[in-house]
Amino acid sequence: MDFLQRLYIITWAAMAMVATAASAATVDSHPAVPSVYYVRHAVSSGPDAGDETTLSGYYEAALQPASRAGSQLRVLPIWSQQRDATGHASYLMDLDPNDATEAAQLAVLAEGFSAEATRSGEFGALRAADQSAWSALSRKSPDAAEALLPRQQAAGLRPVRLPATVAVGDVLAGTLRIEPHGSVETTLSVIEVTPKAVLMELSVAGPGAQGDGRLVVARGDGMPIELRMEVRYAASKGCPLPSTACTWQIPGTTRCCR
Repeated sequence: MDFLQRLYIITWAAMAMVATAASAATVDSHPAVPSVYYVRHAVSSGPDAGDETTLSGYYEAALQPASRAGSQLRVLPIWSQQRDATGHASYLMDLDPNDATEAAQLAVLAEGFSAEATRSGEFGALRAADQSAWSALSRKSPDAAEALLPRQQAAGLRPVRLPATVAVGDVLAGTLRIEPHGSVETTLSVIEVTPKAVLMELSVAGPGAQGDGRLVVARGDGMPIELRMEVRYAASKGCPLPSTACTWQIPGTTRCCR
């Protein structure tokens, strides 16, 4: 089968880690301190295609209280750059506040994106935290609004719902959303457990998608520490290239407090 290959090398250098992560169940009373992640995505149609595009940047992420006594993930872009296959780079800081469309983009990015936990404990799709700013951008430039979320989504930077007790050999099912492709099913097989972290092998399956990788999450809140993942999407009308891959990582084992 031919596949569209996208390689997202998401390198999170979490600049600060909460020394003792709060349980996801206590997010309402003890909101987590935001961590800063360095993320790098590399997207290509194959390892030798010569068309790799990379997006790298710093993102602030934290679990926060949400409506109805739930929780939400907040992702805030701090700095990013996108480099195309020719080597041309564009930066978040290139956005001009004196340009109406780019000012509308900056208004959205100033508040970042959020995803609320569903009843099953999974986190839904990211949406702009400031919906008024998002509506204004969508009216001003639908194309700019459509492109903004896939560029700034920090794919994979999502908490994993861990059971109260977790042991080697446990298998956890979940979902992962990657724009613009939507959600895929994930299977996480626990291969090592420490007092602070859980290491898991990851497999991905979905309509026209398959992949694998490894993931380390904090034991207390399920927030990622490191992920390396490749996802391959089948060629389609919207994605005509032959193959996709995704990898992300937080070097080290610490996320620092701000």
